[in-house]
Amino acid sequence: MKKKKNKIICVVGFIALSIVIFGVVAVITTYNEPINQVVAKVTLSEEYTAEEGQARVESIKRIQDTSKDYSVIVVGDSVCQYLFESVEEDNPSYLFVGSSRPFTIAGQYVQIKEFIDYHPNAREVYMVEGISTWESILDTQGGYQQLMVPLIETETINDLDEETIDYAKHNYSSLYMTYPFAKMVNHSNVCRKLILNSIMFYHQDIRGEDTSALFESTPGEISPLNQHYLKKIIQLCEEKNITLHIIHDPVSNTEQSKEDVSKEREMFDNAGYSDSKYADEYINSVLYYPEEYFVDGTHIVRERELENTIVQQMKDKTRTMNDLVIK
Repeated sequence: MKKKKNKIICVVGFIALSIVIFGVVAVITTYNEPINQVVAKVTLSEEYTAEEGQARVESIKRIQDTSKDYSVIVVGDSVCQYLFESVEEDNPSYLFVGSSRPFTIAGQYVQIKEFIDYHPNAREVYMVEGISTWESILDTQGGYQQLMVPLIETETINDLDEETIDYAKHNYSSLYMTYPFAKMVNHSNVCRKLILNSIMFYHQDIRGEDTSALFESTPGEISPLNQHYLKKIIQLCEEKNITLHIIHDPVSNTEQSKEDVSKEREMFDNAGYSDSKYADEYINSVLYYPEEYFVDGTHIVRERELENTIVQQMKDKTRTMNDLVIK
């Protein structure tokens, strides 16, 4: 009996010691980048980077910066993120905060809401999107690391509906949806590795889900999540008397791209936007370019002259961004 008791004490002691060690390592690696890099190398977690999550945090901080006299915000996917980089410096009234597919329309809603809240002179909102953004959902890892973590760290998570937050807690766990864990995921490689792998283990091995796809989505459909937050964006802009434009990403001149655009028209119709000026503007704004203009079929080659030409042609076709300076 005494041996059994001692064994239990040893096990409990080991668990407690492990928790303490993890806590110490987590705190040190989260708040000390040089040590984080050393620990990342030792624990083989260097590949667990957080560029996207940290970029979303910085974008929200920029949105909340009231020292800047912004009146126009441009949100969108990764194509948008890179396309407008070359014109940003010459347009101080414009704020360009393109993101990534896992950020979803829900994340863009938060960006737009924060922009309107922090900038009383806000007058225009632009959404520059492609089909993959409309199909995006709160996927297993990207949705947590690139959407929920930045919103928790910037304390903007409550801009989302309670139902969305509850779903995220169910998907990623209530514990991981707290500020300390979000901070760890966004700043500590080893913590990021452990937490993201535990989420993957839960979905793959406990719930038996197929998570092999790079991005999870609702093919051929605007996901319910994105339908909901698109509606909220439209309502918010109309309530605040702010002009909203939804513009299509430039696409390659291929049969697949043309099929995708036709599919998008159906997606908007099925989502209840058959008579919507926003859907019409989006579909009618499509610009097709030769395949060699794209590095991967989606993203434009990073050449300033080419990017500026496309932005100018986008302006001309949509008759928007009239005061945007392109040099």
